Amino acid sequence: MKKTVFMIAALCLTGVLIAQQAMAATYNMRNQRSHGEWASMELHLGQEGFFRAINPVAYSDGYLAVDFYPTNCREPVVSTRIETDEIQAQSQSEMYYQSDIRVDRRDIQNGLVEAVLERGDSGLYLHYLVPDITQLLRDTRNGTMVRFRISGEDIDTLYLEFGLRGSMSAINRAASMCHEIAESPEDFFRDNSEPKGSAQDFF
Repeated sequence: MKKTVFMIAALCLTGVLIAQQAMAATYNMRNQRSHGEWASMELHLGQEGFFRAINPVAYSDGYLAVDFYPTNCREPVVSTRIETDEIQAQSQSEMYYQSDIRVDRRDIQNGLVEAVLERGDSGLYLHYLVPDITQLLRDTRNGTMVRFRISGEDIDTLYLEFGLRGSMSAINRAASMCHEIAESPEDFFRDNSEPKGSAQDFF
């Protein structure tokens, strides 16, 4: 198993200091299921919760996660954690860098990634702003390896790679659990038939 250590001194730590309460909270895990290199589960804290598909095995000190939140199951959050080997004294966020994501030899998605540090944690959390999350999930479900490249003027370029064996079943299960809890009884009685009439009725 690989180990990745990101030297935090390489970052330009000029981001706004905020308390990352939601991220720093310790969630309880339930309904866990293994899917090869991936796993799916529910994470909850009191009345709050979300659903995760995760590859925790590519690196001994990091992971790749796809998180589905009941408030918007159609737009999951893609993130990775890597090790800095340094316990942080304060939380920092709003540090943005260039990110390139590629599944196998398919089209590269160029976007941004937000780097976040949490007080009392030695990890660096990277939240990806993906231009086309639907296409990325489609590629991830059907690919064999996803690779990340993170670059910027004040950092050394970082490469990460994660195997995708089991990603389809893990992502599908996490998404399904999210949609199940997000649906309310009235959703089943709404008229979902296609509108009829002029072109403006479709907008």
